[in-house]
Amino acid sequence: MGMFNAINDASLWGNQYQGRGGMMNKGKFIYHNIGHSYDDPQLDDVRGIQEIRYGIQMALPAFQSEIEAYGLSPNEFKEQLFKTGIHESNEGVDNRQITSDGKADGKGRGWWMIEADTAMYLLQGGGSKLSDKYIGDDANAVLRQYGLNRKDLHKLGKNDPGLLGDIIQSRPAVGALFAGAKYISKIRNSDELKDKLR
Repeated sequence: MGMFNAINDASLWGNQYQGRGGMMNKGKFIYHNIGHSYDDPQLDDVRGIQEIRYGIQMALPAFQSEIEAYGLSPNEFKEQLFKTGIHESNEGVDNRQITSDGKADGKGRGWWMIEADTAMYLLQGGGSKLSDKYIGDDANAVLRQYGLNRKDLHKLGKNDPGLLGDIIQSRPAVGALFAGAKYISKIRNSDELKDKLR
């Protein structure tokens, strides 16, 4: 990845995924993604990076309708999810957020550090009730491959957010699905995101 692309990708992540566009955060994103070649999956020797690739591969069909509707490039969308997973997981090392005391007990779960509150927001389409706005039928079909569905995940998140976090953390495809939905939830209002992912 060249420096220009790295800066654009970091900006997209900071503004659309993280919600904080600070230079320090973007610098860390660039650090995790530049200077490392992840072009050949056969060379991935870190289990976390292998799981990030697997999760994206399994979750990508969940966004087929949005990719077509918004004229996005499946490869660009996949690449942004990959770079986000690489950064959020500290290059495939951490699948639970490290808190300020150095313990892996934070709210962010899985390779994309999805919090249960974020998952619930996406399951509810930004409202207060279960919705298919961001986790639609295509996403539900992906979830069914793992014996899950959006209705049960929503109920679980209302009753025990920790268990919802456990599912996100233990199933890479579910983490990738929520990470993709997080980007998709922003796409309607972001020309930056649409332009980058085309």
